[in-house]
Amino acid sequence: MKKENIKIYTKMAIILASIAGVCGLLIGALNEVTNPIIIKNKLESEDKALKQICPNGIFEKEKLNKEYQYIVSIYDVINVNDGSKIYTLSGKNAYGQIDLMVGIRLESTIFKIVTMTNTESYGSTVDEFIDNNFSKPINSLENVDVKCGATYGAKLVKSMLNEALEDFNRGN
Repeated sequence: MKKENIKIYTKMAIILASIAGVCGLLIGALNEVTNPIIIKNKLESEDKALKQICPNGIFEKEKLNKEYQYIVSIYDVINVNDGSKIYTLSGKNAYGQIDLMVGIRLESTIFKIVTMTNTESYGSTVDEFIDNNFSKPINSLENVDVKCGATYGAKLVKSMLNEALEDFNRGN
């Protein structure tokens, strides 16, 4: 290899490494600025969903004692006598992500579902599936048909709700 080529390649490598370093620093700085805003917005979204499920509720977040596949957090509704709990659920498949908040009360009844995030390819179909199957209180997922045009999203929702119901039944 010629000396001239070595100089050119070395100079090019230094320039590219410098560009990559500057970009890395900019991304890190941007993350530092936006991270508190993202956390604040997420907390506000959770508070809003909690109030949609139980408007006059006073909520106490439980400490999770084990790892779950879909359950992110569990809230006890402490000023209601029906043993209500609210579960924050998050699931992901090849078609996107779904974050739900679901209210469950005694007799294992799902009484309200709030969709917080739905990035599924057929997200509106998944929303219709939720509205059609869970607009009224329900205490069994056995007869819930997931064939809806967004079957994988519906299966994900059903699996998430099933995990919440199973956890609720273990605790009550």
